[in-house]
Amino acid sequence: MEGLVHERLPILTTQFHPESKPGPLDANWVFDEFARMVINHGR
Repeated sequence: MEGLVHERLPILTTQFHPESKPGPLDANWVFDEFARMVINHGR
């Protein structure tokens, strides 16, 4: 897995298919962090 998370801005990238293999739950952290960023963006 590769990706970037900006230290100050709500930017999160991945360089893989987080919905894909190897395990169905291995990339849940990506979706959890994205949801947190979207929820907190308006605050």
